[in-house]
Parts: sequence; structure tokens; C-alpha cells
Amino acid sequence: MKRQLLFAALLALAASAAAQETPIRYMPEPDFDGIIARTLEGVKPHDAFEGVAACRVADAQFIKPVSLEEARQLLAPCVAALTATYGKRVAIGEGTVSAQGRMSAQVEVLMLEVPAGTGVEAPVMKDLNKAVAARGGRLLGHPAVVVAEQRKTPQEALNECILPMVVREISTGADFIKAYGVCLRKIPEFGIVEMQPWPSKPLGVILLTKADHPVAESLTTAVEVSSLEGPVKVELIAYASTTALDR
Repeated sequence: MKRQLLFAALLALAASAAAQETPIRYMPEPDFDGIIARTLEGVKPHDAFEGVAACRVADAQFIKPVSLEEARQLLAPCVAALTATYGKRVAIGEGTVSAQGRMSAQVEVLMLEVPAGTGVEAPVMKDLNKAVAARGGRLLGHPAVVVAEQRKTPQEALNECILPMVVREISTGADFIKAYGVCLRKIPEFGIVEMQPWPSKPLGVILLTKADHPVAESLTTAVEVSSLEGPVKVELIAYASTTALDR
């Protein structure tokens, strides 16, 4: 028994000595300043054209001025490359904006267009604005602006649609689909893949769309169309394409 107690005491003493010799290691404190700096760098706007080979033309010097149309054509490959980079459609067009001055003249500009609903804090919007600002607000000698495309409403699409000379009777949702369905289907951003009468509403139509939620919300509305009896109001309701519709 004495031998066992002596052996246990020796073990305890050895463990205590080993513990004293083993240095205590502490985890380093998080580098909060570094984390914040890296986070801010990630959201900081960058020149969208920088490092994109097709966008080098934006800094090219020409012997003679290029027209607005020529500038648009020269920059077309650049915006196509940016579409692939950001995963959002970037287009370039021509437009006019009001200049602030005594005459408030309309000034022709190059318009870099991003999808409707793109917020000002979206990376593609911030980086394009940075690219334009870095070049003094001009591209190839012309004023340039970054804008979000205007989302067309169902009523606007119907108003612009080329309709048959003969006005048809619109008394059901099926009548509306037959006479006016093509007007909504031909708008790409609507993304309509199916249309059917709304069972609980005689003058209602259900739309199935592959577009995102904001577009689907904009399609849920009431529209007015012409019929033999005069203007008729039709109610539309839209669902995402993943939603099963009752037949």
C-alpha cells in the first residue's frame, strides 16, 4: 500500500512539474481593424472598365471626333463583356437629358443601361458610375450617364400593341387571352410562359411568369382594353413559373 501511495505521489509531482514547464498559449485577438478595412474595400466602388480588355477603347484617343452612334458601336463590345462580368445585362444606347441652363436644352448623351430595379448601391451601378466619373462624365467625347431601364407596365404594353382593326367582344378572361394575350407575351421582361382564365373571376386572367418577384408583382394589376361594348377592365394576377396552376 505504501508503495502505491508513493508511486501516486511521484506521478502527481511529475504532472505538476510538466504543467509548470508547458507554456500557456493564447489565441490572438481578432484583427477588427483589418476586418473592417477588408469589408469596406469589398463594397468600395471600382472602375468597371479597369482590367477589361474590350473596355480599353473608352480611353482611346481619336484624330477626329466620333459621332454618338459611332461611340455607341465602339463601346458595344465593352458593355457585352461587362454583362458577362457582373451577371446582369448592361446595354448602351442614346438618349437626351435636360441641361441645367437658361434654355434647359436637351443634350444628347450615351446611356449605360442596367436592368430595371437595379438599386444605386448595386455593384454594377456603383462601378459603372465610377467608370464614367473617372473619365470626367464623358465617354469618347460624349456626355454619359448610367440609368436603370424603365420597367414597362402591362397597360403600357397593351396601349402600344398593334391591334386588329376589328374590335372583338371581351366578356371573359379567355376572350382577353385570345385578343390581347400576344401583347403581353411579346414583352421579354414579363417572361410570361402561360396564361389562363381566372376561374373565380369572369374577367380575370392568371399569368405564369419566369421573371423575378418584382416583375411578377408589377404584373398583378388591372388593365383596360377596348371591346365591342366599350372599355373593359380585366384583372391580372401573376405567379412564378415554379407555382403549379390548377387546370
